Amino acid sequence: MNSTFAMTCRWMSSLHEQEEVKVTSAMVQICLADGVVTRNQDDWAHTVQDDVRLSAYPLALWLAQSWWRLRYESLPIRDTPSVSWRMAHEMAAVGYGYVWPNLVFLSEGDQVHALSVQSVPGDKEPVRYLSDLYAAIDGADFEHEIDGFIRTTLARLNAMGKVDTPLHRIWHDVEAERADYESCLWRKLEAMLGYEPDDGPSEILDTLINVQKRIGPSAVSEIAHVCAVPDPKQELGHILAIDSNSGIKGHLNDSLRNIQFDQGEKPAAWERGWKLARNVRNVLGIANGKLQDESLCEILGIPPKSLNDESREGFSTPIGAVIRNEKEHQESFILRKSSRNRCGRRFELTRFLCECVRANPEDAWLVSTDAKTTRQKIQRAFAAEFLCPIKDVVEYLGSDFSDDAIYDAANHFMVSPLAVRTHLVNNHLLTQSSLNLDVDLRLWNHPYHSVL
Repeated sequence: MNSTFAMTCRWMSSLHEQEEVKVTSAMVQICLADGVVTRNQDDWAHTVQDDVRLSAYPLALWLAQSWWRLRYESLPIRDTPSVSWRMAHEMAAVGYGYVWPNLVFLSEGDQVHALSVQSVPGDKEPVRYLSDLYAAIDGADFEHEIDGFIRTTLARLNAMGKVDTPLHRIWHDVEAERADYESCLWRKLEAMLGYEPDDGPSEILDTLINVQKRIGPSAVSEIAHVCAVPDPKQELGHILAIDSNSGIKGHLNDSLRNIQFDQGEKPAAWERGWKLARNVRNVLGIANGKLQDESLCEILGIPPKSLNDESREGFSTPIGAVIRNEKEHQESFILRKSSRNRCGRRFELTRFLCECVRANPEDAWLVSTDAKTTRQKIQRAFAAEFLCPIKDVVEYLGSDFSDDAIYDAANHFMVSPLAVRTHLVNNHLLTQSSLNLDVDLRLWNHPYHSVL
């Protein structure tokens, strides 16, 4: 059993429901982190308990139908989640007349984040859930637990003589697709674009699959998340129009080429970015303290004027990218918005440095976006620590974490106030509530049961 996320059921008798639902009636328990999602107060039974009377079949059916989107679709970059997104990611959408936990799953790539919110106080439902919980679940562990719950439900159906249900057919298809490389890639990209299976636009999917050979698999995955917009064809067209001649020509410091940094276990994305930034500083022999423009440009092998170049004012693209020319050991750095201020350019170029150090050789494009994927979070955390080491930020602030002090620190380290504030939150020096842009808070303000 995975200690971070676990789903179990204890079979019970039932008399008044359709067959598939009736024979899988169960006391269901869902555990997350160090708590129990299903801990509830049952007004009818006048009890508080950790499991809840539900049916495994509707839940397993929802998990199977939503499997690809649960595993690979991230939170929308700019818009609030659509009804389609919420139906695929929020357990309260399972339906069938049951009161389900307010549990939502958010994929970030190699991890799936789970957020559980207690029922609204005063809710008139007969069952009220009592837990506020959060956990980052390793992707493989998430798959293992979901697969196990579905297979347990199928085994129960088979034992009760129900051997040909919609769940059987859907799960058979999902397993077959996961076992076939081409089908699996298609479904992953389809989910990243925000579509149900078989609803994704073939033209867009074919283009992404074909271009993968040229720009690399990691780049295609990140680009797919960016194209989860009302007009994905137009967005993809703008992205693929990027040309290496559009960028700032550079040559990464040779001491950083082909270095393998041991990341060990998979901690939170920000921790990976923080650790990598410390390692790169050590390799380069950079002491603590803010990084001057000249030093950053020297590391990337770009002209110092690059941070203030206004020759391409107004140019913008949906993504930032490093286009690598391995034969010539040269990089072309393409900023998303050439009109950004110097602090914004410093931060984006440092995100590019992170990609240059950690990317796989097969990736010719190294992509920077606003997506909430693990890769992008690592970039942001790397840039924050590389430009303004947390030890130095704390020393500069002292005991004053006010808005004015953070603004002064941002000016000193030549980053944005948001970068400083997020850095402090990641290092547990400020509460998450001080940020208005984080994933958890965005979901807490959604009107689902007035909570999600």
